[in-house]
Amino acid sequence: MYGAAAIVPAVIVAMVAWFTDNLDGFLARRDPQRVPSWVGRHEFVADVLFTWATWVYFTLSGFIPVWLAVAFSAVAVVVSLGCAANRWWFCFCASSM
Repeated sequence: MYGAAAIVPAVIVAMVAWFTDNLDGFLARRDPQRVPSWVGRHEFVADVLFTWATWVYFTLSGFIPVWLAVAFSAVAVVVSLGCAANRWWFCFCASSM
């Protein structure tokens, strides 16, 4: 599928991904031990990759302009690097105490 014919399946996939992401978060918050799983530790990466893949799909299908996808990708890279640097700095500081 390509173009306008593909919008309905794409929206359905996005809605299912959103629902399962929220369900996972809800179930994780109900855990009394609050022990993060492998999925929980990598959820940010999965969310960023899914969002980026959605933008790429919509760009290749012609639903959004290329410049908007490039701008979004630049912001996503800056935010991801900022989060990674913050996590590294926190781990570095905690281990040096």
